[in-house]
Amino acid sequence: MKDYKIFLCSSAVCVFAAVFVAAQEIPAPLTLRRCMSLAEANSSELKIQSEKLKQAGYAYAQAWSGVWPAAGYEYAKLYRDTAGGAYQTGLSDSKFTFRQPIFYGFRNTSAISYAKALVRKEELQYKTLHRNLEAVLTSAFYDLALADADMANVKNSFKLLNERLGELKDRVRLGKSRRSEALAVESQLATLEANEQKSYYDRSKAVEALAFLTGLSPDSIAIIDDAPLPPGPGDLRKYIEAVRDRSDIEAARQDIVAQSYRLKAAKGAFLPTVNLDGSFYHIRSGSMADSRWETLLSVELPLFQGGARRSVVKQEASRLMQFEESVLFLERRTETEVRGYYRLLDSSLKQAAAYGKAYDKAGESYRIQIKDYRYGLVNNLDVIQAMTGMLEAKKNLDRALIEVKSAKALLDITAE
Repeated sequence: MKDYKIFLCSSAVCVFAAVFVAAQEIPAPLTLRRCMSLAEANSSELKIQSEKLKQAGYAYAQAWSGVWPAAGYEYAKLYRDTAGGAYQTGLSDSKFTFRQPIFYGFRNTSAISYAKALVRKEELQYKTLHRNLEAVLTSAFYDLALADADMANVKNSFKLLNERLGELKDRVRLGKSRRSEALAVESQLATLEANEQKSYYDRSKAVEALAFLTGLSPDSIAIIDDAPLPPGPGDLRKYIEAVRDRSDIEAARQDIVAQSYRLKAAKGAFLPTVNLDGSFYHIRSGSMADSRWETLLSVELPLFQGGARRSVVKQEASRLMQFEESVLFLERRTETEVRGYYRLLDSSLKQAAAYGKAYDKAGESYRIQIKDYRYGLVNNLDVIQAMTGMLEAKKNLDRALIEVKSAKALLDITAE
């Protein structure tokens, strides 16, 4: 008896362990939010942009070096050739040097402002890439959701048609139905097998796209859509106002800011440059051996360089106009993009409502046809047509509901 209890306990432990291992092997369905977290960690574009942002920060730090003083140390020893061919030590100097830029025609300060604008642009570019990744991932996620819904509908169609075929075979044996009626259902099943293979292909393609973005193995991907259905499209003006501050538009505006400083620096090339140089001698030879320090104030005024500076100013002014026009174009394009997604969402909501009614009516029609067929009031063709109509309405309804969620998500992303 004691051995029997030990055996039961051991069996229970083994069963529990097997269930636990099996549960661990089954991947948990991924939500859209979880897929986005994985895609963020896996995105090479975001990692590259992070490095670009660091580089812009380093360039900004370098730009400040143009206004800070520079210090250095110099040592020089002079050797002379004597008449006899030997060398003897001559003069030697050891000094600390300093240079303080005083005025460079606003070019140094413009360089700092230009570099700062580029840092801000790279920050905004990171947000833009993140938004683009979110849009691509959302499309891939709902493509997979659509493929899963199609496969579920195919399986449901198989179930109903096989039930229909089984009933018909019984009726054929009893002489209540013709063999041709069963053949018609078998033809429908063969066509459904072809649709099933198409659904398998669509799903595998959607899985591969999602696997590429998330970095997961395609075999481990299963999703669950937990997003609620929106009650309506919302206020279009809210989306239009939000898109005006979108990161890519703000980045384009930073191009204008940066270019304005480039233009200012180009104009500054016509102005004089002023430097203050100083030296402190630790060792000094020759007639100036008793002089320990010296200071030099230098002023340089450009007079003529064949029109090169003027051409640079015109070139930078032209680029500024180019960036200003780019912002206007981008604002119009993004507003059109928002309107497109808004209309898609509105249309999808209306389609979903209509397909919902169609599915209810088609389901009721199918149930009535089945009942009438058993009483001999309609033929098998009527039943199959009613079934096909119901299944097609269900497929269209599922697709419309998924398109509603996809359009709402893409609309929100576009207006970020």
